[in-house]
Amino acid sequence: MTRFPFRPRSLTGLILLGFVIVALPALLGTISAAIEMRNLSAASERLVVNGVAATQYTQALVRQVSSLERTARLYQIIPRPALLDTFRQNRDLLSRTLDDFSALTGGNDERAKVIDGMRGTIDLISSAIESQSSASISRTLREFTALARDAGQLSNLASAQTDRELKQLQAETEKVRRRLYWQSLALIPVTVGLIVMFALVLARPIRQIDAAISAIGHGQLSEPVKVQGPSDLQALGRQ
Repeated sequence: MTRFPFRPRSLTGLILLGFVIVALPALLGTISAAIEMRNLSAASERLVVNGVAATQYTQALVRQVSSLERTARLYQIIPRPALLDTFRQNRDLLSRTLDDFSALTGGNDERAKVIDGMRGTIDLISSAIESQSSASISRTLREFTALARDAGQLSNLASAQTDRELKQLQAETEKVRRRLYWQSLALIPVTVGLIVMFALVLARPIRQIDAAISAIGHGQLSEPVKVQGPSDLQALGRQ
């Protein structure tokens, strides 16, 4: 008879233990599937959040570069302190947006290089404006073309990054689907094997009792009645 580390004392306990062990593979498969789906859901959420944030940052950069250029050109024509203050505010806002965009997950060396280039251009423009030299300002205002181009490049890089992550997520989803499919197939023979094993375990003491009753009915009293199984069935065999 198959031995278990924990042998139930009654037939009911053995049946319940059988149900638990037979259901265990299905339960583990369900838990594994739930974990896989949770991971995919978290990855999808990160992709959406990062994609939306990157889009918002790049759109803000385009607007802020335009505002900064407009303020700089106005200050070139009308060099008033109020316009200089507005330029500084727009410059600081643009710098903060670049910092936030740089801190966004999923970046790469190319994006970091473009952001560093934009920071250098902003510093160059800011130095010219702060110098209050008309000639210097005139020469530096051409840098806004490069600044706008870099902002557009960041938008393209963000879109490309989102596309790559989406393809990776799709590939991972397909891998998980195949893994769960084969896992489900593997659970079928395991479950069937456990059912057969417990059917044999449950049937053996019952067959022994049936054989003993049949022998007694035919007057065969010389053979001792031995029932292997739960305690209540062993007690029934002794009786």
